[in-house]
Amino acid sequence: PLLQRVYMVGDNPESDIRGANSYRSEVGSSWQSILVRTGVYSGGEPAWTPSVIVDDVQKAVQWALKASKWT
Repeated sequence: PLLQRVYMVGDNPESDIRGANSYRSEVGSSWQSILVRTGVYSGGEPAWTPSVIVDDVQKAVQWALKASKWT
């Protein structure tokens, strides 16, 4: 089956979130950007707006599962 949704989890708005938001899939997959508050990102308004901002990778996975209606 065709991959319908991709979740990009990253801590850098300038590279991770920008890349996910700018990517256009050749097969029509939807890319969702998840910014985590660990690593590079320390708060404030990110230069590139993610789909969601969460505390850590565990919360990112939980959000993605809920968004995909897998939980």
